[in-house]
Amino acid sequence: MLKLDRKFELVVQAVQEELPSRRLVVCRSDLPENPIWRDLGYPNPHCWNPMEMMAVASKLGSTHWFWREARRLFWESLHRMWGTYRRGRPFFDVYDCDVRRGVCINIPEDPKIKFRVLGEFISSAFTYGVSPPGRGLYREIFGKPTEVYRKRLGLT
Repeated sequence: MLKLDRKFELVVQAVQEELPSRRLVVCRSDLPENPIWRDLGYPNPHCWNPMEMMAVASKLGSTHWFWREARRLFWESLHRMWGTYRRGRPFFDVYDCDVRRGVCINIPEDPKIKFRVLGEFISSAFTYGVSPPGRGLYREIFGKPTEVYRKRLGLT
């Protein structure tokens, strides 16, 4: 596991003020350790709120190891959403946590919950700048519009 540094811990604590007290929290053994998981009432040290993770990564910058972890989860979520994910990692354990009270309730696996978790990872990555810029991403994946779509869009 990667060594947690003091700067990482301070950024994680600072980000908490920006987040709501009621959070959707995901846990999985391959996620980085959250240094303040006990204070937040999370079930184990490998639990994060997707928005919390992307906000921390954004503040630490693209050269930090945590940025690479957040980016990996963005790509995993995107491919799971598209149905092209082949890596074989299990889906996250999902919890509804009230940070103020320190209570977390396990949410049973459901397609709607999966969609919400993946959507939170993807949207928060775009919000905090952890993902590649949207326009370039879609052009890179889908290529240039075909002639039919060019006509519909009025590009010809």
